[in-house]
Amino acid sequence: MTDTPMVDVPPPPSKRPRVSVASTAHNGPYPSPATFREGSFSLLLSLPRELRDRIYTYALSSKSPSSWPNPVTPFPPRNLNPALLRTCRYVYEEAAPILYANNKFCFEHPSDCTVFRVIASPYSECIESVCFRIRSKDVRLWTQYLGSGKKERSLQADIPRLRNLWIFLRCPNMTPLPQGQQILQHIQLIHQQSQAVINQLLNQQGHYQAPGQGQLQGHAGHHGPLHPQPVPPVLNVFTNNQQQIPPIPPNSFSFAHANQAPPPPGLQPVPPPQPNLVQNAVGVPPPPPPFLPQIFAQNPLAHPFVLPNGHGGHQHFIFNPREVANASSLTTLLTYFLARTSSREMGLQDLAFSLGGRTPVGTEIKVVCMVRLSRVEMEMIRERFPNEWAVDKEGESRTKFRKIWGMDISIEFVWS
Repeated sequence: MTDTPMVDVPPPPSKRPRVSVASTAHNGPYPSPATFREGSFSLLLSLPRELRDRIYTYALSSKSPSSWPNPVTPFPPRNLNPALLRTCRYVYEEAAPILYANNKFCFEHPSDCTVFRVIASPYSECIESVCFRIRSKDVRLWTQYLGSGKKERSLQADIPRLRNLWIFLRCPNMTPLPQGQQILQHIQLIHQQSQAVINQLLNQQGHYQAPGQGQLQGHAGHHGPLHPQPVPPVLNVFTNNQQQIPPIPPNSFSFAHANQAPPPPGLQPVPPPQPNLVQNAVGVPPPPPPFLPQIFAQNPLAHPFVLPNGHGGHQHFIFNPREVANASSLTTLLTYFLARTSSREMGLQDLAFSLGGRTPVGTEIKVVCMVRLSRVEMEMIRERFPNEWAVDKEGESRTKFRKIWGMDISIEFVWS
């Protein structure tokens, strides 16, 4: 026996201990990638990196977009398996970039995109495809965000690797107002009343002869000054639901007597309004007043097309059936739609200017303008261009994309 005391200590650890799943998952740090490369821990990690990437792509990719924070409209089921990222740190570092790069993320407000980048994984900078759903009232917010160059809040800072951008622009109701025909009648009424006021002013200056007043004012045979007549008030037809033109108050003179005397120097008399002979004709809108700009008189796009609807009234359309029938290609129809609906008021042109120079070179930008039309209009366009539409199972039609303002633009018509 020896006099050396016994010391109760564990044996010294080996140089290359065996790594257990339980100890690494709960009691200790994640094993290093060098340990995984030995192939003794996982069969997945024993595969070549190219095969592992294909497995990650199959498990973490979906064709349906992912909306954040709350999906307003339910998307088709996404066959994603994000639980794979919780296997270990090494798998997470390999698969997380594939998750963000191979999926499309949808946002409905500029702040959602910024907040998502803050709270999500640092690998969210690998996002390459995004989808923006823009309402017409939020166009100004989006244009500021898309055109900003700030690092705190901008498209450039949030999505630095952008390659594919989809914008679904919910356009406002472009259908003409039900009172469209009544508004045209109101314009004609204003023209007639303003003409009557001008003739009254000429009458007061002594250059017109009012009925029963004798000779003209300003010479020896004049029987007395003429009393000015009150100006007829302009009626507010916007509060009147009737489709007839409000009657014009009777004047103290007629156009036949007013046109007997020569006009004063520098002032030409206004000719009397000609009766609208085709106002009551079916399918023919009344002509515009003479004082309107010539573009309204010559451009048929300025007037809503009117057809009888079979219920005692008229049906207004965005698209003129005559022009649709004569259109030679969808490009003509698309250009006509953008001119008819005022693309600047729609925000489409502002979005194009904001994106100019703010996206990486080679970024594909597609804009879908979502517009509601009547069912009659939609069927009319489908019959005219049967090969230019893609109709889904819900009855929504979308045109082919055309390059306008540096963006691929399409129109999606939803009948209502």
